[in-house]
This record gives sequence, C-alpha cells and structure tokens, in this order.
Amino acid sequence: MPELPEVETITNDLASLIKGDTFLKVTVADPFVLRDISDSDFVRLLTNKTIVNVKRLGKMIDIVLSDNYHLLVHLKMTGKFYFFIDKDNKAGNEAALDQLTRHTHIVFIMKNSGILAYSDVRKFSVVYVKKDDQLNTIPYIAELGVDPLGKDYSFSKFTQLLAKAKKRNIKSFLLDQHFIAGIGNIYASEILFETGVSPLRTINTLSSKNIEDLFCMIPDVLARAVKARGTTFSDYRDVSGDKGSFQSKLNVYGRQAQKCLKCGREIIIVRQNNRSTFYCGFCQK
Repeated sequence: MPELPEVETITNDLASLIKGDTFLKVTVADPFVLRDISDSDFVRLLTNKTIVNVKRLGKMIDIVLSDNYHLLVHLKMTGKFYFFIDKDNKAGNEAALDQLTRHTHIVFIMKNSGILAYSDVRKFSVVYVKKDDQLNTIPYIAELGVDPLGKDYSFSKFTQLLAKAKKRNIKSFLLDQHFIAGIGNIYASEILFETGVSPLRTINTLSSKNIEDLFCMIPDVLARAVKARGTTFSDYRDVSGDKGSFQSKLNVYGRQAQKCLKCGREIIIVRQNNRSTFYCGFCQK
C-alpha cells in the first residue's frame, strides 16, 4: 500500500500538472471505487470544476476544486493516477496509455494540460466528492493523526501521543493513523532500525534519548523517501508510470535472512498484529 512518501510524490506531481486547469469532461468507466455518490452525480459535480490545489491528508489525496468541492482519493493497495498529453500518447507515456485501456475507473479530460486516468486493478481504493463542511464525514479524515511532515508536528505533541499509548509496542504506535498519519509498514521498520529501537519494545520502556531519536528520525526517513520518489516493490508507480527508488536504500524491510548492513548479523522477520516486522536483533534493543 502506498505510504506517505508515495502519496506525497503523487500529490506533488498532480499539483504540478493539473493545478489551475479544469475538468472539461469526466467519464466513469467503472463506478466500483466511488463512495457516497452515484456515477452520474460524480460526473455532474466535477465537470467544469477548476483545480484550486492538490494536497495530501495522511495517505489520502485531496484535489481541492472550485465551489468548495474536494475530490478525495485513498489509493489503498493498487490505485494509480496516470497522466499523459493526449490519446495519441505524444508525451511518450506508454504506461499511462496502457492503463487507460485496462482497469480504468475514471478518465478526466483536462481543458489545457491533457488526460488524467485513474485505475485500480484490485479495486480496494475509495473515491469521494465532498464539500468543505463534509470532509469529516469521511472516517479516515475525521480520525486522522498529526502529519509528521506538517507544521503541527512538534516534540510536545509527539510526547503527548506517546503518553496516550504507553503500554503499546512502538511499531503498532507508528502504524496507527490516529496518532501519526501516513506511516506504514515499510517506513515504520526503517525508522525503528535507524533509531536502534526494537519494534518489540513497549512505549513505557523507551528512554528519553529513544523518544528524541524517534521524533527526529520519523520526518527524516520520510523526507528522504519522498526525495527518492517513494518505494516500489511491485505495484506503486508515479503519475508518469515510473517506479520509486527508495527500495535500494532500505536497511531492513524485505531483507529477512540477509545480513544487516551495520553489524553483518541476520535480519529477523516476525509477525506483529498480522503484519510482517523486519529488524536486527543486535542493532535494535
């Protein structure tokens, strides 16, 4: 599932491509991913809307539209936006053109900049259209925690959140979107490795240094992953159909039975809350 760095990459790409443009024509090829709205109302409400801004809310993309509307998309496992210049693919974006003919749910014809297609092979993603005062009717948004790359992320806020979950293990805390928004399994494992904290530790056993290191390392790892345009193992692609590159920089995630890059011992994999956890038992205490 795309995590904060992947969603941030897509959000930034969309902002650079469609901000200020207008949805000239909207076609719903498959309404399965739509929530709280019919396909006919979706088309009616979005046609001729101008894109005012594109921003990220945790792992959700918020395309801010004219007349106080929002097009909100949670990509889940395999949701993808693809952008290209026209149906003749003059931009050379073969991946985007291919996706327009397979697994496509929605196609947006832009007034000035080209064609934006949304596809989802596994159909787990969700798409909403809401007005400003309806955003909190979406449970994910209503319960969203602090954004670790946002202005509200502070050490005092971080310690307050830890205090609310002091008996939980630190890995489950990092994954809980009610506390910190956007972190998933990949980056939780990497953050804990880089701070030397075992994912098995409960929060009430963390030292002051552990807490300070975690506070600093969370945005640091995420920012580096954004710079690398995310992590691609199988499905994730940006709007041009390109892979991210942070997978080449991973220390522990997906490296079970391989040597730790710091100490040379074997990377361990365990199950926590039905999720795979990767760590070094020597470097992480």
